[in-house]
Amino acid sequence: MSTTKRVLGGALATLVGVASALFISTAPAYADNGPHVKVSTADNVLVSELQPGRCASCHRVHTAKSTDGMLLKTDQTNLCYSCHGDGGTGAMTNVQSGIGYAGAGEVDPTTGIWTDSVRGAQVGALRGGGFDQAMIDAGAAVRAGTTSPTGATAHLIPAATTPEVTNGNHMGGQGIVWGAGAYSETPVAGTALAAGVQLECGSCHDPHGNGNYRILKAIPDFTPGTTAQKEARQVNIPDTDTKVYTTTNYWFAADTNAFLGKTSADGSAYQTNMALQGVSATDPTPISKPLLTRGTNPQPVYVDKYIANVAAWCTTCHTRYLAPSGSRSNDSGDAIYTYRHTSDHLSGGEYGANRNCMSCHVAHGSNATMGETVPVEWPGGTATSSDNRMLRVDDRGVCLLCHKV
Repeated sequence: MSTTKRVLGGALATLVGVASALFISTAPAYADNGPHVKVSTADNVLVSELQPGRCASCHRVHTAKSTDGMLLKTDQTNLCYSCHGDGGTGAMTNVQSGIGYAGAGEVDPTTGIWTDSVRGAQVGALRGGGFDQAMIDAGAAVRAGTTSPTGATAHLIPAATTPEVTNGNHMGGQGIVWGAGAYSETPVAGTALAAGVQLECGSCHDPHGNGNYRILKAIPDFTPGTTAQKEARQVNIPDTDTKVYTTTNYWFAADTNAFLGKTSADGSAYQTNMALQGVSATDPTPISKPLLTRGTNPQPVYVDKYIANVAAWCTTCHTRYLAPSGSRSNDSGDAIYTYRHTSDHLSGGEYGANRNCMSCHVAHGSNATMGETVPVEWPGGTATSSDNRMLRVDDRGVCLLCHKV
């Protein structure tokens, strides 16, 4: 998804406040962490238990400056960057430059008071890359000695030590939600964003908390279709108790804190609470897909909740990118998205063998360069671009991590 303006295409959270807000109460909390929390929607609750002080962290009742109608004290991008940007101090995640820090913004577990502390040392590179800069050592990827990605745990896409300018991100570009909409025999590249409409943090994340992974919206703002169609495609990715935002190896696309595992002692039953794969080659609505097992006496197969669901989540907007196994040789019937690489596959493990969206791409932005790659046309058009499409390796090196050609 690209836009014509410089925008923040999704941070760990949106509408990030000046981090002096309270965010924990005696009422149930449903959120990722930090100030983004849904404390309670119940009636007859003391207002003092709902942390009313946090409202003014982001909003102004009479003096708001944002044009988005949410009474924000500044535009959404700068508001988010006030904590999650280069100059922010209220979050350990700097999505502007793809850096993870220690000690930035903490909560007192007794009082529930969010403390704005000075960022500590840089501790790593963010898994999703960054919007302005990213820390992916995309030119130093190493393929292990295997003939397929299955079990290739030694594959390596190292993290860089310093940020580099991104060459592809969810901030700017063609102003089209690529692949959005139903399959069409007439060329339709996607949904063109209206003038003045842009992808922002709140397009993908719920600023007030929802209990989902990274507070992702079950129905992102630019999901195409009718209300009923959107609701049918919604994807709720279960959250994790442990939050790890950084990585040392971008080959590992999954989140090992979110494992799904066997549910029976003999390994015959597996958790299946995932929404993956399309109904058919001509209906991309995600449906539940059980974990794959091998043989007559299957051993435990571990796939995590994030990797099992994120392809379906990405394709709530990029609808026609959701492709089952065999799509490389089966015509989808679409004039543009005709033959496609598998994007919904689960073969076990937390590695690239799963072959879904995040196996090849990062969510926020990549600094990979396409120096040797012939410029590739945008879908359905003749215009070419050296944009890296948020890939994890220089040129089309992600292909060579799995394919020995």
